[in-house]
Amino acid sequence: MASRLLDLLFIEALHAWSDTDGDGGSPGWLTAALDRSLGPALWAIHRHPEQPWSVEEPVGLASLSRAAFAVRSTRLAGDRAPLLFISGGNDHLLPPAVQRENYEKNATRWKAITAYTLFDGRSHYTCGEAGWQAVADLALDWALPPPPPATSTSPDGGRLT
Repeated sequence: MASRLLDLLFIEALHAWSDTDGDGGSPGWLTAALDRSLGPALWAIHRHPEQPWSVEEPVGLASLSRAAFAVRSTRLAGDRAPLLFISGGNDHLLPPAVQRENYEKNATRWKAITAYTLFDGRSHYTCGEAGWQAVADLALDWALPPPPPATSTSPDGGRLT
């Protein structure tokens, strides 16, 4: 009996912590997992990582529209991952001006790292065109953390960093 009461007390403490501001507390995965709408979807994904999840399944488990799920999960789970916009100068499906506007909106809305680059003369299929290696190299260089600065000695004995 005492063990069950402690379990309930712990659960209530977690709920109280996640609701500190009356609408979700500090953003984070625990806050989202304890949410009555998002929680069932997140727990299902974590219980069955082998399942090939689509967007529709967690949205259905949350009983929300896709847009409401996106807004709620962003508000409760927190910021997003870094985002690099790669635009082709000859892209007619998603022109550079549209990509640039998307970049600017994301860069001002989120704290996460956001960057934009334009490859002149390339189409929407920029990563599949000849010379795709330059696009891949730029994306990889952007995504990887910079190496620590090299330290060496200059000819006059001073240190270069």
